[in-house]
Amino acid sequence: MYWYDIYSRYKIEAMMANRQRKQSGRRQTDKKLDIANDQHENIFEMIEECKNSQEIDKKIQVLYRINAMLPEKHQLKIPSLITNDYISLALYRIEEKLLVV
Repeated sequence: MYWYDIYSRYKIEAMMANRQRKQSGRRQTDKKLDIANDQHENIFEMIEECKNSQEIDKKIQVLYRINAMLPEKHQLKIPSLITNDYISLALYRIEEKLLVV
């Protein structure tokens, strides 16, 4: 066996391994997008739940849960005194951020 046969075999194996890595990377990226879409749907459902609730304590709890699910750079700085108007404004801002992303 000559050196160029070994080199050719090595190149073919390297190309096949590289192709497999790229394909598995695409699958992982698709899964990440699916998870992100599922999370967005969950957040939108929680926003609707919060809007439809009459109890301010429940609204505050849901708002904190929604805020915790957001990426750190999109999380709101929630004040210590929360009013019903603030919750409405915060939910609007969260919806706006999710629709832009």
